[in-house]
Amino acid sequence: MSKLAFSFKLITIVCALLSPAFAQTGLYNVVANDTLFSIAKRYGTSVTELKALNALNTDQLKLGQTLYVPNASVQSAASASPSSAPQVEARVGLQTYLVNGGDTLLSLSEHFGLSTSTLERSNSNFNFVSEDAYLTPGITLMIPPGEGGIVRLPANQTLLHLAIDHHFSVAALATANNITNFKALSAGSLVYIPDPDVLEEFSGVAVVPQYSDTNFIWPVQGQITSYYGYRNISVGGNTFHGGVDIGASQGTPILASKSGTVSRSGWGGGYGYVVFLDHADGSQTRYAHMSNMAVSVGQTVGQGETIGWVGTTGASTGPHLHFEIRYGGNSIDPLTYLKVVQAGQ
Repeated sequence: MSKLAFSFKLITIVCALLSPAFAQTGLYNVVANDTLFSIAKRYGTSVTELKALNALNTDQLKLGQTLYVPNASVQSAASASPSSAPQVEARVGLQTYLVNGGDTLLSLSEHFGLSTSTLERSNSNFNFVSEDAYLTPGITLMIPPGEGGIVRLPANQTLLHLAIDHHFSVAALATANNITNFKALSAGSLVYIPDPDVLEEFSGVAVVPQYSDTNFIWPVQGQITSYYGYRNISVGGNTFHGGVDIGASQGTPILASKSGTVSRSGWGGGYGYVVFLDHADGSQTRYAHMSNMAVSVGQTVGQGETIGWVGTTGASTGPHLHFEIRYGGNSIDPLTYLKVVQAGQ
């Protein structure tokens, strides 16, 4: 940056800070689908003023980015009255709240319909003395859409990594954060991690987020008899089900969900007869409880080729295919990535 350009930018920032509007300026954290125009409209300002206050030279925003916003304190104070308390079920994604005099964790818990524990976990950068201690006016708190916590996305990670770490469906986690595009996230982006007991609130309306490769096909056609996630059935002391079970007749051909190289073919203990396929993007698919295998280790197979036949070997109570998709060795919900949804599913 030239000295002239730097000087001009510095003058712009100073003028913005000295403007009357800055006296009622608060902090705002960008959430999914925000634009400078939508934020300006919400707070009764203009795109030009927002860019001046924040010394922006582009209209592009990043998730989690913090902006100075005129009238934010006025907006927050208005929403603090009980008559305008937000309805929890109506909130989508993350909110920011500018603390007013007299606010406590307990009063905000009642106001937003969230536990004090969720508010603390969502704002771990602050030290809260107690539930009924007065909070410092002017600080900005993050308010999630439900019980859970908020984290910042670590460098070199995606929503997929967070979903794997917390054993969540990527689609449910994306829906909980109102995210439809993986690439919209960058390091430092704020992500809401729901508590497991409220995750189902988002699962029912989950939308598969855009990703670089969702080209998986169903390995067999049939009714899903057991979904991904925790269940009441224990297999070897483990109640977490790392894939989906698809009921099918004994001997039904099992197709490669995606082109890949066979890394395992044979007996897999509780898996029974199993085939593992490694794929070029680093993912792996697993096919278990086969009656027999049609491929051997090292063999390259194309998507849709027969790799074995449905059986009931290993820890199985009837003919079906146990199907998994894994990234980095960790299982994810296959229903998030299967390209073609079966009729009736």
